[in-house]
Amino acid sequence: MTELHFLGVPFNSDGTPPEVEHPPRHLRYAGLLDRLSSSRSIRDCGDLPIPAADGKRDSSNGVLNWPSWQAVTGGVAKSIHEILETGGWPLVVGGDCSILVGIMAGAVQVEGRCGLFFVDGHGDFHTPASSPTGEPADMELAVLTGRAPSPSGAAAGALLNDEDVVVFGIREYDGIDAAPIRVLDSARLTEGDLVTAVQDAAALISDLPVWLHFDVDVIDASLMPVIFPAGAGLTLDQTATLLGTLLKTGRVIGMDVSCFHPNLDHTGAATAALIDLLTKVLAK
Repeated sequence: MTELHFLGVPFNSDGTPPEVEHPPRHLRYAGLLDRLSSSRSIRDCGDLPIPAADGKRDSSNGVLNWPSWQAVTGGVAKSIHEILETGGWPLVVGGDCSILVGIMAGAVQVEGRCGLFFVDGHGDFHTPASSPTGEPADMELAVLTGRAPSPSGAAAGALLNDEDVVVFGIREYDGIDAAPIRVLDSARLTEGDLVTAVQDAAALISDLPVWLHFDVDVIDASLMPVIFPAGAGLTLDQTATLLGTLLKTGRVIGMDVSCFHPNLDHTGAATAALIDLLTKVLAK
């Protein structure tokens, strides 16, 4: 990995504004960048501006806060494009998983065909018709594979091929079990040798540059409080092993950290645990 470029995208697709909850700023103040800079070169790219949400489901496609998601997607794509073009390694902290569409749009512009290691407690494979709220964070993987409306004006339709995605750690499928996408759910991850299982699954993607998506709700909610807990999740050590094994493939071009909610961390323990985890897996 080359110089790490830290980018904050404090967008929550349910409409929660950054002044209410701002994960990138919280992790900065808690010392994440200082910890990372002790072992590698890091550049703070600041935070993208987040437009106000209208709180409505779009009349044409049923997606909540569609105009703001479109704007954020375009801004993220531009930033990722610029970081990758200059040889940087992006570390993007959201907000929620909806930022992944802009990330992949920018990555595809630079790399062409890309793969995705999708580490998450949920499949995020809803469409506007199946999502009870219409929140973009319910459906970003469906969008990326061409099954739901895309907010990316630069690339209509699928940004990813099904065979170029491997999903790790989910407990709620959200309809992804009906698609030909490889899934190593939480139970399968933990039933045997975790490292071997992850290596074998990662190898199923052809020799492509790969983005690593990390939704912290893959971790058990007793260790990492989240808004939508999904059954028994991974331990911190298991999560570190999973992420570390994927990074050691040598093909990961960047990583996002999504759905960390500082307002739910009343003791500071989850913040400290997340910083320890990221420092461990991203240290040179």
